[in-house]
Amino acid sequence: MANCDGKILFYVQHLYGVGHLFRAQRIAERLVAAGLSVKFVIGGEPVPGLHLPGERSHFLPPVRSADAAFSKMVDGNGDDLTAAYLTDRADKLLAAYIAINPDLILIEAFPFGRRFLRPELVRLLDAARKNPKPPLVCCSVRDILQENRKPGRAEEAAETINTYFDMVLVHGDPAVTRLEATFPATELIADKIRYTGIVADPASANGIAGTGYRSDFAPPPDDILVTAGGGAFGAPLLECAAEAAAANPDHSRHWCLVTGPNADPRLADKLQECAPERIETEVFIPNLAVRLHRAQVSVSQAGYNTVADLLAAPCKRVLVPSDIGGQSEQLRRATLLADAGLCVCLPESELTPERLLKAIADAETLPDKATGIDLSGAETSAALICDALAGRA
Repeated sequence: MANCDGKILFYVQHLYGVGHLFRAQRIAERLVAAGLSVKFVIGGEPVPGLHLPGERSHFLPPVRSADAAFSKMVDGNGDDLTAAYLTDRADKLLAAYIAINPDLILIEAFPFGRRFLRPELVRLLDAARKNPKPPLVCCSVRDILQENRKPGRAEEAAETINTYFDMVLVHGDPAVTRLEATFPATELIADKIRYTGIVADPASANGIAGTGYRSDFAPPPDDILVTAGGGAFGAPLLECAAEAAAANPDHSRHWCLVTGPNADPRLADKLQECAPERIETEVFIPNLAVRLHRAQVSVSQAGYNTVADLLAAPCKRVLVPSDIGGQSEQLRRATLLADAGLCVCLPESELTPERLLKAIADAETLPDKATGIDLSGAETSAALICDALAGRA
């Protein structure tokens, strides 16, 4: 991909987990490598240890979800959001736009998600349209959306796309699933959709993760590697895995349980007590993509980034999608991969130590085969943005 010029304002709002930020990080690294100037505008709290590429990021007054069910949004102190607080955010977002003066605005999730922040984003987009040389506007969205939308929401999102956006980057492989499977108004925006492939961390088997956290250290192999993403939702899976490790009659198997930086700090000690001679616990693994390459079996939830890394690794896979509280995205993703023979799916609602041990055994009998899934999402996203900027020039 040839170098291109331009300034990017990349807006990302994470509410509970950190997956949105990590996917944005991977895309931004490719944008920077292509020669673009990237400045993040981040609406959630800073994530310790996350190194975002590009120039200094702008942090808005944070908004986050008070719980895993996203039933209530609060400020950085856990207090109710006020009109004054949200107006201050909108003012700071507009000030960041003026300071950056971007050639392209890249907005993660909205208008397919983050609807409660619509006022600040529409204010930004209206200001951009009034610019003598308006920036291009693109949406960055994953391939599978949360379903059970209220009537009219999809049409509202499509109208927003057609009013303000030049392009929608759908980070998925259309041979696996298409946007219309979870977004019923897709035909209204069909001319703006570009599929990029899955945004994966291009990990290599030589012990170096291609993006994000880098290390020349080759980690030891794991018999069973259990991960829970950022850890905000992972305690049930990890506790079940610890019980399964204790109950497993094969005493020789080594289990590594990764709690994630957002987990309760006391969780690691609790897990270790279940089977101290078999379990290793880690809060965070900086070269997780490499560790997956060296694992025999991976047990994980079915979030976008986790699955992207798993598809790039040769290990056997057990996916435990979150299907509690009306969540559908992870279950759909895990079911698609299980139907393709690429994993064993054990929904969280059915999780027990006995069923987990059986799922691991079943996964080990799956045939070795290439996934055939396009994992070039970060590179393709950067190429599409470069082409759009070149066309505007």
